[in-house]
Amino acid sequence: MHVRHRPFSTGFALLLTLNSLSAMSDDSIAVIVNKQTAGFVNPDQIGNIFLGKASALPNGTHVIPVDQDNSSPLRAVFYQKTTGKDLNQLRAYWARVIFAGKGEPPKEVGGDSEVVKLVSTNPNLIGYVHASSVNSSVITLLSIK
Repeated sequence: MHVRHRPFSTGFALLLTLNSLSAMSDDSIAVIVNKQTAGFVNPDQIGNIFLGKASALPNGTHVIPVDQDNSSPLRAVFYQKTTGKDLNQLRAYWARVIFAGKGEPPKEVGGDSEVVKLVSTNPNLIGYVHASSVNSSVITLLSIK
């Protein structure tokens, strides 16, 4: 049996895959807050806020995290980069915390536009979106590549 190789189609598929990954990595994640909120944070501090281990920015400003929908690819990247947890580890973490009665996960909302809209109208909310979704109604507290 002779197997015919198709270098063009295989190479083309590889090129498309690499281009898709490159496009995803070009768009950083913006952690956003209301224009009335200010502060400086690092990814670990943001991770602690979204894991319910902290409820304030380092400057003392109380914040309430809002999460992207569970099906959002951005959610997986955000948690990996801020907490080191994948989505399965995140679900297990919250199951333990809820069972112990020590907290609740952040409220899930829709995609970027809903997060921007909610954060822009509430000075206590903090969320994350694709950097390209940030507009003048919010400020970027932290950019994560």
